[in-house]
Amino acid sequence: MPAEVNFRRVFLLLKDWFDRPTPAYQDFDAWRQHTYAEVSIGARPNLPLKTWWPQYTTGDFRLELCLGALLVPQVSWPQVRVCLENLRDGLTRHGVAFDVSGLLRLLQEPEPFARLIKASRFPHQKREHIRTLCTVLQATGGVERFFRQAPEADLGAQLQRLKSGFGPETRDCVLLYAANVPVFIADTYARTLLTQLQLTERGNTYAACQRLWQQGMRRDFTAPHLDALVQDYTREELQYALCNTPPPAAVPWVLLYQQWHAGIVELGLSGRWDDFIAQLHHSS
Repeated sequence: MPAEVNFRRVFLLLKDWFDRPTPAYQDFDAWRQHTYAEVSIGARPNLPLKTWWPQYTTGDFRLELCLGALLVPQVSWPQVRVCLENLRDGLTRHGVAFDVSGLLRLLQEPEPFARLIKASRFPHQKREHIRTLCTVLQATGGVERFFRQAPEADLGAQLQRLKSGFGPETRDCVLLYAANVPVFIADTYARTLLTQLQLTERGNTYAACQRLWQQGMRRDFTAPHLDALVQDYTREELQYALCNTPPPAAVPWVLLYQQWHAGIVELGLSGRWDDFIAQLHHSS
């Protein structure tokens, strides 16, 4: 790895470009919803990195996040938001909660359910992915038990064994944000950034990219860096980001990987790769 590539320096520039502080004087949930609305109409450029994955319902965040991860392949996030809000409203009309039982009740009518997620581009296929997930969640005792009963490695393997849309990237999104397992999401934008950093040959597969990022961060982030990262979170931000209560030793890495993923995605959406690399070199 070239000596001039310092992963912490890249991270700090991502935060400088894309992070937004949470106003301490405002109601946290009301502020989040207002922020989502601003982003959706283009009045705000991006979501804050510390609370980046949005929640649109009052259901279990882990369940909603799984649904979003299954709906997002081959579409943009605004389309996923439409689907989630349609599901939320459909459940409300049926007088049931946004939970596994409620979704399985809606799924008893396949075509109406597919219409609710029509914006996902492949509604029938994704409907069956959601059905498979909800059936497994129900069989294992619900969302809480599913995410807490299995060791980290077993949980990832279990998700992929479902064969219902959980490829490596989708699996890792669920592990990081819903299960709070410290894992780097080596998506297309992360591999593009490797190209910009001239590290492509060492990270041209998902596993290689993931390994390179994680090794680089463990080299360039010291214990004081990680302590400062955690201290930068408000109580509300921590509760939001750590929805599955990971072991204390894992907390800094979960938060770090969440912000890395959020920052890289926002960079990719902005398309400002050349400007970013130029500023990175200028600040080196």
